[in-house]
Amino acid sequence: MSTTEPVTRRDDVASVLLDGLAGMRSRETFDGMLDHACETVLALGDYRAALLTLYVGDRVGWGTAGDLPPGIKERFRDGYVHGTPEGRRTRRRKLWALRRPGTRIVFIPAGEGPPPSSAFVPSPETTGTWDAEDRLLILCPGLGGVSFADDLFAVLSLDLPTTGDRPDDETFERLAAVEGFLANVAVHVENRLMRERIETSERHNHEILSALPSSVALLDRGGRVLMASPGVGRGAAPELVAGGSLLDVAWPVDVREALEALLEHGLELPPTEAQVELTEGVRDVLLRGAPITREVSPLDEDGAVAVVAIEDVSELRAMQSHLRKSEKLHAIGRLASGVAHDFNNMLTGVIGSLSLAGMEAPEDDPSLRELLHDARAAAERGAVLTRQLQAFARPSEHLDLEPVDVLEVAERVVELLTRTVDPRITIEIEQEQGLPRVIGDERLLEHALIHVGTNACEALAARLRDGEREGDPPCMRIVLAAAERDCPNSGGHPALCVSVTDNGIGMDEWTVGQCWEPFFTCDPTGRHPGIGLTLARSVIVRHGGTVSLKSEPGVGTEFQACLPAAEPGDVRAASSDVAGGRVLVVDDDAAVVSVVCRMLESCGYAAAPVTSGADAITALRDAPGRYRAIVLDYSMPGLNGEEMLRRLSDEGIAVPPVLLSTGDPSRFVGEELDALGVAAYLPKPYRPAALKVALARALA
Repeated sequence: MSTTEPVTRRDDVASVLLDGLAGMRSRETFDGMLDHACETVLALGDYRAALLTLYVGDRVGWGTAGDLPPGIKERFRDGYVHGTPEGRRTRRRKLWALRRPGTRIVFIPAGEGPPPSSAFVPSPETTGTWDAEDRLLILCPGLGGVSFADDLFAVLSLDLPTTGDRPDDETFERLAAVEGFLANVAVHVENRLMRERIETSERHNHEILSALPSSVALLDRGGRVLMASPGVGRGAAPELVAGGSLLDVAWPVDVREALEALLEHGLELPPTEAQVELTEGVRDVLLRGAPITREVSPLDEDGAVAVVAIEDVSELRAMQSHLRKSEKLHAIGRLASGVAHDFNNMLTGVIGSLSLAGMEAPEDDPSLRELLHDARAAAERGAVLTRQLQAFARPSEHLDLEPVDVLEVAERVVELLTRTVDPRITIEIEQEQGLPRVIGDERLLEHALIHVGTNACEALAARLRDGEREGDPPCMRIVLAAAERDCPNSGGHPALCVSVTDNGIGMDEWTVGQCWEPFFTCDPTGRHPGIGLTLARSVIVRHGGTVSLKSEPGVGTEFQACLPAAEPGDVRAASSDVAGGRVLVVDDDAAVVSVVCRMLESCGYAAAPVTSGADAITALRDAPGRYRAIVLDYSMPGLNGEEMLRRLSDEGIAVPPVLLSTGDPSRFVGEELDALGVAAYLPKPYRPAALKVALARALA
């Protein structure tokens, strides 16, 4: 604040005010600009204090300079928040009515006009004829004419002239320069705020465009990219927007025509997907575009005519393809689960009958015994395949675990494959001496090895179609070896490594990376669904093992599985010296009941058949303690196996050990069923030996 002699010459006043306008640019804030404006007014040397209030749209700011009470800006802000726009406009209208004619200057002697704001209290000191409550205001409503809306309005309050005189004509003439200065201050502030709003809007637009999965580009009539959003290189392939024209891209014919129609005729480009060949390979690209209205500058021939969003959807389409494959696999699993009960009931009858027939076949008729064995093996492979497909839809932790001699499994697989492949292909087994057994599900392990062996034989057959290799006859080799370090899940115990190698056509690195995917196949005929290796790996992993695959085009492939070996003395099969007594057989399928009864009789038990859960409850209620065990089907109409056991528990009927049987092992839920008396689980279909072992375990 200046309290020196006032500036008197007109050119000096103008110079001070112009310097004040120039100095406003260096102030960083809204209020800072207004403070500088007040300091400039006081620099004229006439007044003790100044307070400037400026309304710009929804923004309001205050500037102060001179001898004012502390916290005056805060008091004004508080009063503004509690006031109303209409109340502020009414007050300004009253002040405007008191202005000096032809000016925007208002002098209000004490006690006249609207009451002063409680926030701005004039100085209590008086000098000469200036009263303590006299008010001198300069109003600036809008940039032209009278406007009391809150779009742009300035009010400058001046307090107690240093001369102590009330304003005369000469003073009003000098204040006219300040009036013009305030109008320019309002314009400067408005421009600053408008620039800040534009910068904020651009920043927000930048942030929004950066977050979009698409790159947004402005195109001229020739398809050249004039400007593109920061998403370029992430939302779309950089090649599409890195200079040049979108029309230079090798689009499909229909996409090119739609793009040309957008650029030349202003026709909207709906969401359109196309594959384009780029440096990184073939990419799936999604385009959509809209014309830009040219009303502002119709003669601007080089300006933007369209905005186009470009999105690289290759990864999205790959995920969708993977999802479709997963859904397809899940659908197959659901289908398998849906028919599993009936299908496995049939297989139970087939496998049980073939097993019994094999036991009764004459020793001197090896041909008949071999036929029965092959028929039973084929039926068991069908049952294993059903169980594997079910595992994809509803995985089950249940495995029919027993000590397995993998060499015997490999010999059966070799015997099967030898009869079905090209006779020019040699299949061999190599094994170390003293190999450990593994604890596992023998049928699942056999089926996994069949899948891997079939894949190897297909690779060898493809090689034969391509022509013989000199000195390298086609061969598949199964190698069994003991290993201690190759199996991370062995817990430090011995492990068994099973390697299947072939010198077939081999696979490149990309194919090796894809071969574990369900339904991935290199067979152009489509005869092989591409699920074998997926199922094989699933079996090995469920047994706590690991798998690896090495391959080289033109050399061959090696599949290696590592399984934890059984510890010495780990024998899961219980002795059969507990055989004898009556077993209740509960199943709604008469054929299954018949064959299971014959199985039990062959194992030394007496069988009592019933075909419903209600009949079983009656039998157990009427003859408590009569049955040593129950072979119970889980899925039955009316009362299923679980509901039947719950009914028995609720009625307090004693339940002997239960062997729960089903064609869908995912229904075995462990703790809940164990609490109802389930002592063992018996997945369908099963052989007499499996039934005998399960009963022995349950009764032991």
